[in-house]
Amino acid sequence: PQNARYSRLIFEAPCTEEIHGMIGYFDCKLYNQVHISTNPLNETPDMVSWFPMYFPISSPIPVRAGEPIRVDIWRCLDSSKVWY
Repeated sequence: PQNARYSRLIFEAPCTEEIHGMIGYFDCKLYNQVHISTNPLNETPDMVSWFPMYFPISSPIPVRAGEPIRVDIWRCLDSSKVWY
């Protein structure tokens, strides 16, 4: 399928904690000074066409500060639906 996607993200745990899920924000520079975002740090006011997405984890994952965290995510689809 044309809009199927896969990505691997690797980043460092900023502190010792439990991960209960991941949140995804949309942030895009479209052209020159045109920018849209759902990130609370630079959110586009009154934008109603894009929203943050939360991916819960069924069992919390403990991590220590400095440990690498790897996330593999797929965007799958068929003729009637899209899922992650």
